Amino acid sequence: MDSRDEGGTDGRQSFSRVLSKSSIDGTSAQENVASMIEAVIILERQVLARADAGNTSPRPDDAGSEQVQRAAEDEVIRVMSLCARAAKLGSGPMAVAHALRALETVRPSLSSSPSLSVAAAAMPLSTPSVFVYSALLDVCAKAGAEQEASLVMRMMNSDGIQPNVVSYSSYVSLFAATAARGDRRAPYKALQALEEMRTFGLCPNEFTYASAIAACAGSTTSIGCKPAVDLGRMLMKAMKRDGLELTAVPFNTLLSGCAKAVDRDADAMDVCWQLYADMQEQAVPMTVITYTTIIDAGARALDDRILGRGMELLQSMAKQGLRPNVVTFNALFKAYAAAARAAIDQGRASRSTATRGTSGRGGRGGRGPRAQQHDPYQRTEPGTQKKRAKLLLDSAMQLLEEMRSMGLQPDVYSFNTLLSACACAAAEGRKAPRRGLHALELMQQANVPPSAQ
Repeated sequence: MDSRDEGGTDGRQSFSRVLSKSSIDGTSAQENVASMIEAVIILERQVLARADAGNTSPRPDDAGSEQVQRAAEDEVIRVMSLCARAAKLGSGPMAVAHALRALETVRPSLSSSPSLSVAAAAMPLSTPSVFVYSALLDVCAKAGAEQEASLVMRMMNSDGIQPNVVSYSSYVSLFAATAARGDRRAPYKALQALEEMRTFGLCPNEFTYASAIAACAGSTTSIGCKPAVDLGRMLMKAMKRDGLELTAVPFNTLLSGCAKAVDRDADAMDVCWQLYADMQEQAVPMTVITYTTIIDAGARALDDRILGRGMELLQSMAKQGLRPNVVTFNALFKAYAAAARAAIDQGRASRSTATRGTSGRGGRGGRGPRAQQHDPYQRTEPGTQKKRAKLLLDSAMQLLEEMRSMGLQPDVYSFNTLLSACACAAAEGRKAPRRGLHALELMQQANVPPSAQ
């Protein structure tokens, strides 16, 4: 195809075709990347074609010159939206590289191509607008490209372009991505960006704060739950000072961060319960996500408070007009099943310890050195653990009936969680097979096909 055609009607039609194709739902990551590359190439050809034709733009003092620049920028922003989508789908480095190529078509001093630089220099305005830079920052944020984002901020400064709230919201969201990758400094960088905003007379909005709080939540595994959540609480206080309504969203974000850290942070569940108490104290309406996240965290942490307060949480949801979903019940199933397996394991360990103790120097009375170390307050006696496992499994089966009475359909995960706990108990010679068979019957009645896992 002739390059002149790319700069005229045919070029605009090709450009629109590429953008329309990439916006179709279900477009794969590979298809999106291909569309992104094609759109950038067409964009560059259009600029060169206009230069070859001698009509790159009117003179700067001609009427409508700014409209020409804005039309070109609109095309660049649309290309950058493609790049942002590609970055979100996992092609971060390539997306950032092509977004920078798109920027070259409206920022001549950046271009490494002499011909493209000359063509872009003929545009009526010497620098891109804040909207172009904000779109580019969004690409960098989704790609987690901190160095490139810092470069964009420096370019804005050198071009005399003041970032707006959208620019900073994208920039701050970058640190949520880097925090998730383990950057311990990410939440502090987000706070620094918020302070920088204020020097420009800009007030963070709910999206800016949400991104900063997400950076705190993402750092729970690197700096610890309590320090990370304390930073989040400080941001929520700032939100209220700025006149923003405090909703469940920031709390849910912090709860999710704590849930990811329960395996390595002993304080994680205490922090979760404190956040729950904060929401109650501040009368912040909770959501299904709030309850489900707390229950899931408790199940993973083997927190007995979930077992004791599971039904209380469900009742609290009902009082607020919230309807638990399958995910909520599955989190409770996981809590009961995990606690039942833990009780069984403790019973095994207790029997093993008792056997070794009676065979020690103390004789049959179990008064040897190992027996003397036994702590009667740890509830590790085999009989106690056997009863505990039975009660937990019975509670899980009752929960299954409660779920069905609410018109909710258990899924394969619900049944697999129960069956695995029943199988573990059955290996100990208990009456768990009866419960397991009952669960299988219910599974068949619900027409839930068994899985291979």
